[in-house]
Amino acid sequence: MQIIRRDDFLKPRDSWLDVLVLDHLSVPLTRLCARVGLTPTSVSVISIGWRLLAIAAFAGDRLPLGAAAYVIGLLLDGVDGKLARLTRRTSTLGAALDYSADMGLFAALALSLGVSVGSPLWLIGACIALGVASALAPSPVVEAASDISTGSGSWNRRTASHRLRSIPGVLEVHFVMFGLSPLLGGAAVTATLVAASLYFLATWIGKLAIVARVEA
Repeated sequence: MQIIRRDDFLKPRDSWLDVLVLDHLSVPLTRLCARVGLTPTSVSVISIGWRLLAIAAFAGDRLPLGAAAYVIGLLLDGVDGKLARLTRRTSTLGAALDYSADMGLFAALALSLGVSVGSPLWLIGACIALGVASALAPSPVVEAASDISTGSGSWNRRTASHRLRSIPGVLEVHFVMFGLSPLLGGAAVTATLVAASLYFLATWIGKLAIVARVEA
C-alpha cells in the first residue's frame, strides 16, 4: 500500500487557521478522498454546496446553522487544493472554479448575513467591494513580497519553521465574519463587517503600493 505523506500535499507555508486548526481535519479527509477516488473538482462542488447552504441559512435568520455549514464548506475548500497537489490533478479550470466561486460566495455570504442582522446596506456593500478589490489586486509578486516585508528577521524565521505565514490573513478574517460572529449576534456581525472593511482597504492599498514599488 502506498504511504501518503503530509509533505506530499501541504504547502511550505499556510494560513494560521489551516496550520493550527483545520489541517488536523483536512489532512485525514484528503487521504480518505484520495483513497476512495474523489476528484478535486468534486470536492470543490461539495464545498460550494455547503457554503450555499450557509447563505440560505443566514438569509432565513438561522445564524448558528449558517455558521456551522460555512465552517464545513471552509474545511472542504482546503481539502480540494490538498487533494489536487497530492494526486497531481491540478487544472486551470479547477483553479478558476475555486477562485471565482470563493469571490462570489464571499459576496453572497456577506450580503445574506448582513441583511439578516440589519447591518447598514452601505456597510455591507463597502465590505463586499473592498473584499473583491483586495482579492483582485495583483497577487503573485505581491504575496511573495508582502510575506517578506511583514515578517522579516527572527519572527519570519520562527513562523516559517511552523509552516505559518508571517501574519494571519484573509482566511482568518472570513472565518471570524461567517463562522464566529453569527454566533455572537447582530452587533458582533456589524462590528466584524467594519473591521473586515478596514482590513480589506489596508491590504488593497498595501498590494497596490508594493506593485508600484516593484514596477518603479
